[in-house]
Amino acid sequence: MILQIKANSLRTGPGSTGAGRTNTNFPKLIKTDQPDVTDINSLSGEGHDNCRPGCGACCIAPSISSPIPGMPHGKPAGVRCQQLDQNNLCRLFGDSRRPDVCRQFTFDRALCGTSRQQALDNLTWLEGHTLSPSKT
Repeated sequence: MILQIKANSLRTGPGSTGAGRTNTNFPKLIKTDQPDVTDINSLSGEGHDNCRPGCGACCIAPSISSPIPGMPHGKPAGVRCQQLDQNNLCRLFGDSRRPDVCRQFTFDRALCGTSRQQALDNLTWLEGHTLSPSKT
């Protein structure tokens, strides 16, 4: 089942095509294996209004085109960011070297689901269904 969600517009990062412009083509759909879900807020369960410490899905699943310390060309989708520590926490959190795209990404109940695995699955699915300028 695919549910429609509200998604914030993303700004493209330095070095990407159209740098500095808002990406209005960001998918507003999310995949779920729960066919009886009609309310996207129920995907998250209770008490999950913030990032889950130790999740790290947003540092693994998506590609990042911006330079990252230790990864000057960014990172491909599915590759663990070098700045993700052994506890799946970002070493650059609160650091000015943290890429804007990382700083702008925020927890979303519909996107992050109820577990780390759901977050990985959803972010991987979105990455695979996001059209980049080179794919069109």
